[in-house]
Amino acid sequence: MARLPASPTPSAKPVFSQAAVVPFAPPVVEPITEGGKEIGVSISQEFRSELWPVPCNYSYTNRFAFYADGTWEMLGISKGRGCGTQGVYRPIFRIALAGEGHVTERWEGATWQRLSQERWLPPEAQEALSPDGAQLRLGPLGNRWELQPNAGSRPDNAFVYLTRAKPEEGASDLPSIGDCCQEDYHQGPQQFIEPNPEPLEGAVTVLWYVPQMPNQERAACWADSVLKNGIFVPEVWPCSAGPRFVPVKEP
Repeated sequence: MARLPASPTPSAKPVFSQAAVVPFAPPVVEPITEGGKEIGVSISQEFRSELWPVPCNYSYTNRFAFYADGTWEMLGISKGRGCGTQGVYRPIFRIALAGEGHVTERWEGATWQRLSQERWLPPEAQEALSPDGAQLRLGPLGNRWELQPNAGSRPDNAFVYLTRAKPEEGASDLPSIGDCCQEDYHQGPQQFIEPNPEPLEGAVTVLWYVPQMPNQERAACWADSVLKNGIFVPEVWPCSAGPRFVPVKEP
């Protein structure tokens, strides 16, 4: 996850912000259970500003969940607090699947259509999903994945970008690829597509997934300091967003 910017208003950015935060604790590995049965495992790590939950300080968690049936998820969890009550968090996920010669398809209402060039998809594209709830299929034939959006706590209205894999476009450290805080598709990954989209055919496709997470005071993506037994402690209303990947059953 490259960044999680937030702004107090759509057109303004705080003068002081701790949107870039550091790891707060080591990664945690936990079993995932359902009905008393272990069905998978999760790996998570928390990142936190030193003064959180003071305004303009942040706490985020990256969580990866792997299930026995091959399904996996990646979530960005925001615990706020942000600099105001109109903030929107937009984490950037970069997913580069293994294998060569990827075939990328988009659900077009009745069937899957192959995508031949780099492109971006608006949040409205999440309204057209396959009967299984998938927006895209991607990866090498015989080992592809269906992308199902909205794996988090609410619809995430994500911008999606499909680019041809290149070492200089995120294969190494990529701390920042855009400024805060645009409301349109200029979230950073578009610079790898414009002005001249390249072919996706036969290449390794990289998926960039940018969900949008509005904060709500004492409801979602928010934290406050509350007095308990004479000590101020954080009270948290977390929110989460991200994609789910389901194995494609192909002949």
